[in-house]
Amino acid sequence: MKMKYILILAFSFLSTSILFSQITVEKENKTTFSIMPYYQYWGGIDSTNIRQYSGRFLLKYFFNRDISLSAQGGYASSDALQNKIDGISDFQLSLNYKIRNLNTALNFGVNLPTGEEGINPDYFPSSVLLAQDVFNMKLPLLGQGTNIFMGLTWAKAISDFIIVGLGTSYQIKGEYYPITDRSILYKPANELLVTAGLDFRFGNTATLSGDVIEIFYGKDEINNGSSLSAGTKTIFSLMFRQFYGYNSLVVLFRYRYSADDKVYGYFDFVYHEKIIPNNFMTSFNFKNYVSKFLTLQYIAEARFYQKTVAPYSGFNVYGFGIQPNINLSSSLSVPLTIKYYMGNSDEYSSVNGVELGLGLDIIF
Repeated sequence: MKMKYILILAFSFLSTSILFSQITVEKENKTTFSIMPYYQYWGGIDSTNIRQYSGRFLLKYFFNRDISLSAQGGYASSDALQNKIDGISDFQLSLNYKIRNLNTALNFGVNLPTGEEGINPDYFPSSVLLAQDVFNMKLPLLGQGTNIFMGLTWAKAISDFIIVGLGTSYQIKGEYYPITDRSILYKPANELLVTAGLDFRFGNTATLSGDVIEIFYGKDEINNGSSLSAGTKTIFSLMFRQFYGYNSLVVLFRYRYSADDKVYGYFDFVYHEKIIPNNFMTSFNFKNYVSKFLTLQYIAEARFYQKTVAPYSGFNVYGFGIQPNINLSSSLSVPLTIKYYMGNSDEYSSVNGVELGLGLDIIF
């Protein structure tokens, strides 16, 4: 039973690890507030359906053109395997500081444990199901303890057509009790990430970007003892962007390789196991400028997961949808999302999903 919980915890929380993303430069350094309620549904899984109603908010405030503070949180109500899990998520704060003369950006963040931490043991299989990467739930987990994040990014144009970038980050994860009876004290592994990328510009209308991300993990601990050491993840990404006047096409390819994991048993016995599946995804995104009041974004994607000992691995998923954005004024817009998914695996001949979203973006 102990080893079963160890593996379940590994599946749940490794799949939702926060990845260090590239820092983007805003066109306008203005305070923004965004909120995006979602409804997500998946059917055909273990003779049951998955449903989640969620809402996340993001507030970004600029002290000046180089320093900004972001705050985000959310709420979710989920149904899976005839169990209902609901509550608020953890609250996250992030401070960004740009050092322009060094072409560098610093990022400091903290995850505050405001979300629902412990789960009823009877609901644990439901939580595992919601946390699977293949279903892409907006808020798969509510509480994950206190985490501290530090990141550094450097980027420089070496010619009129080429930009190089390097980055690194370190995430310290705190311990918490994932089960309501507090019988398990779980300490997720700290993470070190390094990344390198290149951007090529072809004339004035096309760019090609490529980057490599490497993520190294320490040891997960259960009740102060080693339980699992996740294998290193390597992520390769290639993105092509073409502009057609006000319209644009983005094509993305991404491959994630996960090395074998180390599982620690009794008497410190260690064996290697492939848990987190390798994953390849590709997406096509065409943005159509209809008028100054309306933009339509057409989306198609495909994701392929390797079969491993992890539950719900080995899926092939295909999706398509549309994301209208209604501009009510220069400071107020309404983004919408309509997506449909279908997929299959050796265990599940057919699954299907729906994602609907209706939000609000405000610029102050």
